[in-house]
Amino acid sequence: IKWSGADLDSSVFEFNATHPTRLKVKAAGDYFVSLNAHSVENSNGGGNHRTQHQFVLRKNGTAVPQGKSNCTYLRHANGHAETSGHINVLVPGLSANDYFEIYTGIDYAVTSTVKLESVRLFAEKVAPSRTVFSALSSRTTAHATNLRQDSLSPLVWDHNVSDSGFTHSDSSNAHQITLDSAGKYLVYINLPLQQSGSVQRATLDLHVKVAGSLIAGGVASQGYIRLANSGSSLHWVGMVSTSSSNQVLTTEVVKSDNQGDTSIIVPANTKASIFIEKLSNANKLFSATATQTTCSNPNDWNKAAAPKWTTQETMDSNYYTHSTSSNAERITINKTGDYLLLYNDELNASTMRDNPKVSVMVNSKVIPGAVTATHYIRNSSGHDEASGTLVALIPDLQPNDVVSLKLEPEASNGIVHSKRPARLVLLRKVGLPKPIFNLPAFTDASSISGSVTFQEDDANVSVSGFTAADLNVTNATVSNFSGSGATYSFTLSPNSYPST
Repeated sequence: IKWSGADLDSSVFEFNATHPTRLKVKAAGDYFVSLNAHSVENSNGGGNHRTQHQFVLRKNGTAVPQGKSNCTYLRHANGHAETSGHINVLVPGLSANDYFEIYTGIDYAVTSTVKLESVRLFAEKVAPSRTVFSALSSRTTAHATNLRQDSLSPLVWDHNVSDSGFTHSDSSNAHQITLDSAGKYLVYINLPLQQSGSVQRATLDLHVKVAGSLIAGGVASQGYIRLANSGSSLHWVGMVSTSSSNQVLTTEVVKSDNQGDTSIIVPANTKASIFIEKLSNANKLFSATATQTTCSNPNDWNKAAAPKWTTQETMDSNYYTHSTSSNAERITINKTGDYLLLYNDELNASTMRDNPKVSVMVNSKVIPGAVTATHYIRNSSGHDEASGTLVALIPDLQPNDVVSLKLEPEASNGIVHSKRPARLVLLRKVGLPKPIFNLPAFTDASSISGSVTFQEDDANVSVSGFTAADLNVTNATVSNFSGSGATYSFTLSPNSYPST
């Protein structure tokens, strides 16, 4: 994928037109990478035609095992012409000058073709001060390879990052991840799938449990495998809240179709992945769930409408304004900044080939690429449910901006219900420090005293490496530069009088 532009921290990332497919990292460390890719029909060959394509994260030209998504089946019938791919993974142990790319290509195509509508990539260096856990898997406790079992079976995890705050053993009860303390945890799960057999419309569900109980909205079911010997993927993101210490998180998979025997495995050279971050507190956080919409039939998620966030889980009122009873679909931003959005749902229907599309809106305008369109429901062979998930960084939101989600029917117009609560999470991310200058608007002095203080969220923050050379000054020279930490002072001497 060739990127048309980037908004980045130049001390950590590098992007230029010479290599427009690459995002280079300039600092060693662990990196979280998130892709949201919206694809649409390019041509329709008519008749019995289908397509599916994949997205793969590569590092230095080599595929990252956990970085694959192909939940992108398109029927090219009944109006089904849009889909999406999603990757949310931690890539640990990068070196300076490593680079990321996203590759895309066809899994199968029968006459019809697809094209990219809009794609969003978000990457961040995970600071060592953050409390995170990351692990990979290719098996369950029930079987060494086959994930498709009649009853729920937990994925067995091998961790590659496990900070203090998590307890996990690769050799004993490796399916259990212990969340050591009460709190709020962001969770991202990717599970690539491959069928080895001739069953059509094979499907799996992924269940996220804490202390043995399914969390609200904790199911992923977008991994529809239409053809023999083909694949798909499951994706789930959300927030897990615990009120006591040492709670055990498990991720369990189960057969959800009613077809005959076949095998579904994690494909060769790929891995399932889980990435968990414990938030230090609930500051800057909003989370709520929805089961109804603003539609005249509030239980129908396949009409032009918006989810109503009527069950609020947490809200920092310094950053958000929201009512569960009045305009519950709207979340108003109170402070400028970049906001990370997580969304997950699971829908079901008894009609054929529905595919509700969900888009993120700011002030009633859709954010390009912030779309999930993986709700295709065949209503055959036991396939009567599908989920959607998306992660998007929304940069530079301003006070009084309104965030909401847009629902619209993409394929058939049958009634689609919320099988489990949808969840929306917003988190104000730490931004780059902003320089606040203190200089007179007008003066007749021949030398002008000034200062600059760096702030984040109206609080002073220390910076390093700031020198007089970093001041961009015209028609004057800089002298007497001094300072450290958050505040620096300097003198400006105009080149002429009067001067601007």
